Amino acid sequence: QVGKIGELEAKLERLQKIEAAQKAIARSRFAAEPPAEAVVDGELNVSAIKVPSKAKAATVRSFQGPDAEKEAYIAGQWFLALNGNSVANEWLKSHGIQNTMKTSDNTAGGYLVPEVLESAIIRNVEQYGVARASARVYPMGPGVTLIPRRASGFTGYFAGEASSVTASDLAFDQIRLEARKLMVFSSWSSELPEDSVVALGDLLTAEVAQTFAVKEDQCLFSGDGTSTYGGIVGLANALAAGAVATTASNVDTPAEITIASFEEAMGKLLMLPGLSPRWYCHSSIYYNVMQRLAFASTGNTATNFNAGFGPTFLGYPVVFCQAMDSGAPTTDLSGKFICYFGDMSRAVTMGQKRGISIAVDNSYGFNTDSVYFRATERFDINVHERGTATTGGPIIGVKCNAS
Repeated sequence: QVGKIGELEAKLERLQKIEAAQKAIARSRFAAEPPAEAVVDGELNVSAIKVPSKAKAATVRSFQGPDAEKEAYIAGQWFLALNGNSVANEWLKSHGIQNTMKTSDNTAGGYLVPEVLESAIIRNVEQYGVARASARVYPMGPGVTLIPRRASGFTGYFAGEASSVTASDLAFDQIRLEARKLMVFSSWSSELPEDSVVALGDLLTAEVAQTFAVKEDQCLFSGDGTSTYGGIVGLANALAAGAVATTASNVDTPAEITIASFEEAMGKLLMLPGLSPRWYCHSSIYYNVMQRLAFASTGNTATNFNAGFGPTFLGYPVVFCQAMDSGAPTTDLSGKFICYFGDMSRAVTMGQKRGISIAVDNSYGFNTDSVYFRATERFDINVHERGTATTGGPIIGVKCNAS
């Protein structure tokens, strides 16, 4: 018995030495000990981060600027730490990035998203999504946020001698913003590639950002107040009749749409001071309708056809939104909005409750050796300038006739 105990103790000591050596190698590979200049006054100095050659990626898309690769490396280390990688967790702590991970609670990790990661997600949401990039973004407080809005002004009357004048009031109402939680829930393998930390951070950042951006755009353009859109009512269901230009009867495919509908939309636009109008449409509508109409006009040459017209139409820039309705030349778009014209920032307010939150659970997918994570944001979209039954507003919709 004594001999067996001694044998087991020797094996245990050997295994402990092997584990310690493996950790030392991992620390050296991923630079767990930061250079002194990496943390200045308790703050992370991104420019001083050293990215090991094995951790680099060929291309970084989700991060921008001279420190893009370093920011992606930080994000990758953070995702690895969420996955339970102790070396990555030590790296974060040594660089002044505190995780909330606790070894006793698998669901406690990850709520403190590094600033470089959160700003990259927001930036990519703005790049991918029209809603956040075009609407007026307003920071929300606790509970419901109410923003004062001028509803109507004074009315002037000609006054006769010794006669009274009807009184008028300057009227205000409120824009209501109520935070709605949008969530991404997914999983990844627990065997994340430690040799591709930059690529990992870049990929997961892009995926979360794009998911949020697509849903925000769907809410802005197609929201019908149902749970699918978090209760948000978007442009297609918010605009009054006076803010809609409808095509002629039986004109309901891209090949049939004429310039008249776009001219009507421009004529309906409420010309507010400082207005900056744009066209918003799916790329297929631009190429199958707008560019077709442009090429059909007189004076075109081979140079025009080869160079194209760029994303502009009738003198105004065109913003592509792939969350909007699309179609080939013969697609039936009856009752669908094919585009919008106007200044989105004057018609729509997007409330932002807080930044991005990410949490992880290492136990949920135990039987498949997977790690589950959720990313959440809280926002609201309010189309408050809808026009009236007879007049337009700062945004006009072009809609195919339902007949």
